[in-house]
Amino acid sequence: MTAPIPPAQAKSFSVHRLRGRHEFLLTHTVGPDRGQTIRGVLTITNDSAGSVIISSAWPRYLSFAPAESGAGRRSVDVLFGADRRLKLVLGNPHLQWTDAGVFLDVFTATDSLIVGRWVDGGIAAIQGSPEGHPQGWFCLTRSGR
Repeated sequence: MTAPIPPAQAKSFSVHRLRGRHEFLLTHTVGPDRGQTIRGVLTITNDSAGSVIISSAWPRYLSFAPAESGAGRRSVDVLFGADRRLKLVLGNPHLQWTDAGVFLDVFTATDSLIVGRWVDGGIAAIQGSPEGHPQGWFCLTRSGR
């Protein structure tokens, strides 16, 4: 099975429109917590970074970078390149590690809504799991500027 490639954003899309506070909802469709959701607040502070805080503990099987241990806050990197594809990376600041982070591929981005697919980026997360990498869908709805 091959996951769909996220589409390029429209030529009218500008990454600075993402700045602000968003309600965060992440739903698991593959992995040990299938059917469960994670809720929180994701704040994008500039064109390349932000943070996310969730209302509960992060599932322990998600592979976050070692420097990201601690409370529920995780860094967010905003990646938007010449191919106009938009990706958010949780918990792997500046992509320092090859086996860490949760990757959010954006399929739709408007002024009020961001929707896409997430995949855990760590090899350790799939050890002993016949299903492969934990993954699912996510949604961000703007809650303020």
